[in-house]
Amino acid sequence: MTDAQRITKEELKSRMDAGEPLFIIDVRGHDWDQSDTQIVGSHRISLDELADNYDKIPKDHLVVAYCT
Repeated sequence: MTDAQRITKEELKSRMDAGEPLFIIDVRGHDWDQSDTQIVGSHRISLDELADNYDKIPKDHLVVAYCT
C-alpha cells in the first residue's frame, strides 16, 4: 500500500477528461441525503462501510476518495 496523496479538483477533472482509469469513492455517509451533488461515475461507500467493500475497489485504477 502507498501513502495517500491529495489532488486538487482541477487535477481530478483533468484526469477524468483524459480518460484515466479512476475509481472515485464518495465517503460522505449521511450527508448524501442532504446533498444532490455527486461526481458523475462515483461510488457511494461510507467510511463505515469501506472495509466491507474493499473487494469492489479495482486494483488497477487510481482510487480517489472525497468528502465535501
